[in-house]
Amino acid sequence: MPAEAYISSNAWDEVQEMLWVLWNRDLRNVVIKEGGIKIMNGGALVGTVGMIGETVGLGYQYDGAVTSAAAVAAIHKATLEGHTTDLASQLGSINYLNEQKNLHAATLAAHGSELSSQAGSIGYLAGIATGHSGQISTLQSQMSGVQSGVSSLQGALGALQSTVGGMPDYGSIISTLVGKVSFLEGKVQHIENYLSGGGTGPFNPGS
Repeated sequence: MPAEAYISSNAWDEVQEMLWVLWNRDLRNVVIKEGGIKIMNGGALVGTVGMIGETVGLGYQYDGAVTSAAAVAAIHKATLEGHTTDLASQLGSINYLNEQKNLHAATLAAHGSELSSQAGSIGYLAGIATGHSGQISTLQSQMSGVQSGVSSLQGALGALQSTVGGMPDYGSIISTLVGKVSFLEGKVQHIENYLSGGGTGPFNPGS
């Protein structure tokens, strides 16, 4: 029975077009039987064309079995919907990461500004420390001179005391003066020790 007997005239044009494509490929792989057309490949069934009423239904070899086009379309639709859901989830993740990136960028910018400000403060303090270091060095040099002068004065007073020590009018005065010079020497020594430590720590002016 001819194939035209199983389909309506409305669907025949579509079938003819498909047969023409199959003919151009290899008509030997096309088997027309009652109820439709089977497409073979090396003796294996790889597809079908079934005619039901005015509908031309196509079948495919899918996952080892001949499956209708509608079933394949349903599989593809479900897969596409799954991909759409995954893409929506990934888009949300991307948006979240972009927000975090913007927050981190703002935080880094703030840290950079703070570091610049702190660098300026450190530079200012370093300048002050350098100035103090120079002043301390100058003062140490001056105190060394004072110490030398006090030592010379002590020597002179010692000589004077030995000379006039027997004179009752001058002995007590010379002794008092020697005591004051010794006290002054202690003060100078204390200042020198304080400066040797860099001018830091507690300073007791009454020591």
